[in-house]
Amino acid sequence: MKKLAKIGVLGIIVLAMASCAPKKAPSFGLTYEDGVRVMGKVYDEATNKPLNANVVLPIIPLNIKTDADGSYIIRNLPVGSYKATFSAWGYEPKTVTIEVKEGQITKLDVGLTKIQTKVSGVLYDGKTHKPISGTVEVDPEGLTITATNGKYSLSLPFGVYMLKAKAEKHIFDVKTIVVKDTKPLKVNFILAKATGYESFANKFPIIYFDFDSYKIKPEYKSALDQVAELLKANPNLVVEVAGHASSEGSFEYNAALSLKRALAVRDYLIKKGISPERLIPRGYSESRVADFNYKISQRKKNRRVEFLVR
Repeated sequence: MKKLAKIGVLGIIVLAMASCAPKKAPSFGLTYEDGVRVMGKVYDEATNKPLNANVVLPIIPLNIKTDADGSYIIRNLPVGSYKATFSAWGYEPKTVTIEVKEGQITKLDVGLTKIQTKVSGVLYDGKTHKPISGTVEVDPEGLTITATNGKYSLSLPFGVYMLKAKAEKHIFDVKTIVVKDTKPLKVNFILAKATGYESFANKFPIIYFDFDSYKIKPEYKSALDQVAELLKANPNLVVEVAGHASSEGSFEYNAALSLKRALAVRDYLIKKGISPERLIPRGYSESRVADFNYKISQRKKNRRVEFLVR
């Protein structure tokens, strides 16, 4: 009572107002009286970038998603202890304990770690089928992995990648892979032996096609006429006519479409006097992309026929 007397009536009112004032959250400007009990952000543990994640409290049950900046808010939880699981695609889920106390807002930021999937394989010589030493380049990661005695291995997070295998005196091989779960991937390469005609590689044009079409466009006929003349001038030259497709449609459909594109170009050259035995048609579906398939401009680059010197 003596202390209260010293404070005075005005002081008592100020203290009462302070004790009743809403508790401020650590961020967002929200209060306990807004019903907020738990709040925070979910982020990539390595880069600190925010994640689109799920926050699950099974006992409630409650399942909420984070905002674009990785933030989440849990409202109106009774006082107590809860197990919450935070998860995002391509990341290891994390379960943490949340303590909800009367009159307090619990601030909880959670970092998640990317799942790494093992990718391995062997580089083989196309003729002997024996392993050969070389390298494997990984795009868009910018990695170069050494394939000692033909064997290579690396770990990659979920995503789409282009792997380019190289070996001395061999023609490189390219494959596209999709890492979408934790199951290890086996990706082997078969590299054709260089023939000595590699200097011709840059003289061959790339023939592009319209969406879902294998009809040769008029603007490419003059380029194919030049290919015919080049082959006539080098009678020992054998080429693979490699057809490709973008990612629209099923892999099987695109395999047929890419082969039709290769056959259309082959038939054109045969009509120009090139022996069929010198033109090897193959369809690679969407497995050997020139660019990723996210944008229209990228997909156009994948609807093509290329010439590979064999």
